[in-house]
Amino acid sequence: MALPIAAAPFVRMHGAARTVARDDGRARPTTSAEPAVVAGRLRVLVVDDDAALRSTCSSLLKLSGYDVTLASRGQEALDLLRRCGYDIVLVDLHMTHVDGLALLRTALATRRDTVVIVMTDNPSLDSCIEALREGAWDYLPKPFSAAHLQILVGRAAHTLQIAHQARDIESGATEAPSPSEALTLLGTAPAFRRTIELAKKVAQTDASVFITGESGSGKELIAQYIHRQSSRAGQPFIAVNCAALPEALLESEMFGHRKGAFTGAVRDKPGLLEAAHGGTLFLDELIEMPKSIQAKLLRVLQDGIVRRVGSEATDAVVDVRFIAATNGDPEASIAAGALREDLYYRLCVVPLVVPPLRERPEDIPPLAEYFLAAYWSRHRGRQATFPRFSDGAIRALVANSWRGNVRELQNLIEKVAVVAEPGTLIRPQDLGFAPDPASVAEPEPMSEVASPAPEPDMSAPVDVPAAVPVPDAATTALQDAAPAPAPVAPTSGATSDGGQLPPAPDANPASLIATLLEESYHAARDRVIQQFEMQYLLWLVNRAQGNLAEAARIAGVNRTTLYRMMERNGLQRAPSLGWLTEVEAHESSEHHDSDARSVAASSSPASDA
Repeated sequence: MALPIAAAPFVRMHGAARTVARDDGRARPTTSAEPAVVAGRLRVLVVDDDAALRSTCSSLLKLSGYDVTLASRGQEALDLLRRCGYDIVLVDLHMTHVDGLALLRTALATRRDTVVIVMTDNPSLDSCIEALREGAWDYLPKPFSAAHLQILVGRAAHTLQIAHQARDIESGATEAPSPSEALTLLGTAPAFRRTIELAKKVAQTDASVFITGESGSGKELIAQYIHRQSSRAGQPFIAVNCAALPEALLESEMFGHRKGAFTGAVRDKPGLLEAAHGGTLFLDELIEMPKSIQAKLLRVLQDGIVRRVGSEATDAVVDVRFIAATNGDPEASIAAGALREDLYYRLCVVPLVVPPLRERPEDIPPLAEYFLAAYWSRHRGRQATFPRFSDGAIRALVANSWRGNVRELQNLIEKVAVVAEPGTLIRPQDLGFAPDPASVAEPEPMSEVASPAPEPDMSAPVDVPAAVPVPDAATTALQDAAPAPAPVAPTSGATSDGGQLPPAPDANPASLIATLLEESYHAARDRVIQQFEMQYLLWLVNRAQGNLAEAARIAGVNRTTLYRMMERNGLQRAPSLGWLTEVEAHESSEHHDSDARSVAASSSPASDA
């Protein structure tokens, strides 16, 4: 029967087990120069009346790092199973005195987590179905190769590890990763959220993922997110840039090499595939990988077997989840002969597309606020007063084309965090953009203006950046239907009743207009409220330098309401920095009820203003 490919996650097999052909055509294990590196020992019981098979299985499994016990008779195995539990049991289906199915039932009754693999030299469909119905984990027909045994026992070990981790987290023995340690994936754009939701679904499986998107759009961040959300989160995440290394060096880095394989190979060296055993291997810029290495990688995808450079035998059997990415067109690369079609379809089980930043303008303000807070805390410290973006700066950021996507935005904001003065207002010219026409003549008194300015058109709509074009007909309809726009709330000053008004968060008119044109009334209202709350909370906590009590005082709400607003938007304070990060929202009926009750509580004169 067909078997999935895996290996023991408790064992880092750095050349620990190799196989060579025997005279009878079956494989026998040999030792290598490097000992096995064992991260944890699983107890394995092998029950079979064939002495040669027991000895071979024992040698192979011990070399792989397992604690092996042998039993030649059914009654002996029955006594062992009743006296002590085993993690994995390999049992022959046809034993004398005690039937193999009876041993299967005893093993599962003694320890419910035990994985039982049934072996038989007379396989049939009926016996296979009967064993699986009794609770067998898998079926191993004789004769089998050493690699076949390694793969199957490795899969069983990986299953046990996942079950143990889940039980430890549920019982509180092991702490689950805290939300503050989670990756920050800020964004409310529909296309981006669809990508994240799909990534969250595929993370729960071991399916290969192929991510496409422009350079700097966050492909590796999505890959890390999938790894962190998966059952492999406790294992390594290793990234390989296929375009950064020449062919010979890339092959050696990925697959490892044997001593003497080439000039300078003075010792055996495991590759990144072995280092990523049990975890995730991220292949960035896959279409740049040479075709000779693509063919070798295809073998690893097929059966999990790694053969190092200069080796003539199997050096390791690995269990790796593959995530590939490219900023080009994989279909065009296949047509041009640069990418193997069979490799592409093996890796592209689930395709993910990361939208460029210019297609998600509503995400630019919260990303800019996040990067400013992060880099200000890193370079200037939390004691210095945070600067803030002006309305014109936000408009300039939204209007930019961002050919470098999020990475370009990140680098620009880091430069601003380095050179900006504490507490200043960041203007478009500080970002390297042209000054905002609306604020050019602001400091000049009216009597000193050289020529009279043209009479402003009070019925003109709010200036919309060019990044989100609005059809003329739709804009005209909005202008005719809407009253004259209210003036933008000042960044500081007094309210109409004489009270002090805290600085207002910057608006994003581009996303507002786009929402009005494309959404229904209720969807548009919810989108604008969510965007406002996200941006306001980022600004608020930055202004309060991470002090949530001070932030609640500035906002005019109590701390409970502030916490509920943060939870509703999937945000929490990062203790080490004093800024907000996005977390996974584990919503329940209680959260929905509390959110509904907090709507009225979160309304205040400051927020209404």
